[in-house]
Amino acid sequence: MMITDIFCHTGETKKDTGRNGQAGLFCDHNIEKDDSQPSLESKTYVMFIAGIVRNYLYQGLKEVAKKEKNRKYYTVPAAISELEKIIVVKNSKEKYIRKYGLTAKQKKILGQFGIKETDINRLAALLNLRI
Repeated sequence: MMITDIFCHTGETKKDTGRNGQAGLFCDHNIEKDDSQPSLESKTYVMFIAGIVRNYLYQGLKEVAKKEKNRKYYTVPAAISELEKIIVVKNSKEKYIRKYGLTAKQKKILGQFGIKETDINRLAALLNLRI
């Protein structure tokens, strides 16, 4: 399951979710199928945390959208899709590196939350230390 599955309505496209500005916090799992209490509590907890994360992203992206003339790229589902494009791969020397540079949109989105390109590179370097 991708992170965008948590933030989009079941059966609703990302484009539809971006239009109304408020994505429902439903995933593709049917809660009624699993009737055990611990499972239901776990799903409720995950959805609660997803709501907090989504609201944090929404509040930060609202500031970026005010400055831009094309605001449709700064909805929560669009921003998550844009950030999912940041790829870290293992090169021929067995080192982890970013596959592509950051786009201007990615820099604006990450910059709103105080994350710089050097921070992303540092995370890739930390992956090398774990190996």
